Amino acid sequence: VLEAIPDICITTLDRLWSDHTPILLHVSKSDFGPTPFKFYNPWLLHDGFDDCIKVVWPSLEFNNDGRRLASHEKLRSLKHIIKHWHANMSSHDRSLKQTAMLDLKLIDKKINKGSASQIDLDNRIKLMQDLDKFDNFEAPGLVQKAHIKWDIEGNENSKFFHGTIDQKRRTQAINGIMHDGEWITEPSRLKEGFLNFFKVKFQAHDSQVTFSPLLASTTLPGHDRISLESPVSIDEIKDIVWGCGSSKAPGPDGFSFAFIKKY
Repeated sequence: VLEAIPDICITTLDRLWSDHTPILLHVSKSDFGPTPFKFYNPWLLHDGFDDCIKVVWPSLEFNNDGRRLASHEKLRSLKHIIKHWHANMSSHDRSLKQTAMLDLKLIDKKINKGSASQIDLDNRIKLMQDLDKFDNFEAPGLVQKAHIKWDIEGNENSKFFHGTIDQKRRTQAINGIMHDGEWITEPSRLKEGFLNFFKVKFQAHDSQVTFSPLLASTTLPGHDRISLESPVSIDEIKDIVWGCGSSKAPGPDGFSFAFIKKY
């Protein structure tokens, strides 16, 4: 049931006079607004993506008023273009894959009847190679979405693999929180509850720390002070970025280090 209906939820009710805890099984489809953008590294390997970025990126240099855009503003505009490209690409690839599978079934029927020609056999090999190409392109994206260890848990054709993805999605989902003794499930109130919680955590507090005069003060050597106070070079930034995992996203914009390293 959980696999067939991914939005299903289980809520335990008050036991009251019963010797059992009632369980309420219901479908909860909450709308938290648009899904945040996330860049998937396999897009870099797809035909046409590199050309799309190289053509579009120079056009994002200025806005309509002639003001030069900062990098984060250009990335914000680039998100919409990549989403549009991905939608068209997915639809096109899905259509090609379905056509290839239908053609493969027709050839298999000919093989079973003993009427397949050498051309049919050659076409079958080509169709299998095309389907493998589609699967090899989709598999890394599924791994990145699920955050699983591919060599241990990964097999995109297995029921266990897709069950792992669904299980992680359900585990990471927040269907409700307890706030001031009230169980909240409404998306707008959930967002407000999280905002207020972390707002209190990160707001400035007046505090004074008194150190004992008996504590021996330590100072940095001269070369360390100079190193800390000197401007950060481009090479240092590049070394740090290139040392990070390509599947990691450094900020809330959703772009991974793989995208930054390439462009």
